[in-house]
Amino acid sequence: MLKSIFNQEFTQLLAAGDEKAFTSLFDFFSPKVNAFALKLTRSENLAQEVVQEVFLRIWKFRGRLLQVEQLEGYLIRTARNVAFDMLKSQATHFLELEEWEDDKYFVDHSMEEGIHAKEGQRVLEQALAHLSPKQQEVYQLCRIEGMSYQQVAEQLDISTHTVHFHMKEGLRQLRMALISSGFPAYLVVLLIK
Repeated sequence: MLKSIFNQEFTQLLAAGDEKAFTSLFDFFSPKVNAFALKLTRSENLAQEVVQEVFLRIWKFRGRLLQVEQLEGYLIRTARNVAFDMLKSQATHFLELEEWEDDKYFVDHSMEEGIHAKEGQRVLEQALAHLSPKQQEVYQLCRIEGMSYQQVAEQLDISTHTVHFHMKEGLRQLRMALISSGFPAYLVVLLIK
């Protein structure tokens, strides 16, 4: 069924700017692109941004679709590239500029396939054990239990500023532990958002 719908004729309609064809493409593939982006980013908001950017690029460069043999694969590759670009952009906010100047943080995207999430989780758990008890408690409440800074402040009877400080310092230590364990900066963002 997929091949019969998204055939060469359909691709030609897309390339010609047919909005109905584009809507059909979006309706059919956006859930798949979103699911893939969510696996990479672990953030619903970022995954939705990836979907929007992917289909914006598809529309903007629709003339290129005539050379695409496998539409779904093309969409997934585009989503991967967009997600990595967004994650790299986010990582610049987490790391000091001089950390980016070190070449070991720039890696080929193919390395992503060789690094396992289990290893990252193990290193993350070890790093969590080295945080102060208050940082561990704040991290647990905010990141694991999903509480807001205000809720954590009320529960622990501390200010939201103190909660923010403990989270900021704890996340900095976790990021540095992952990076010093050999994880590239853009993958650190996947593990610690």
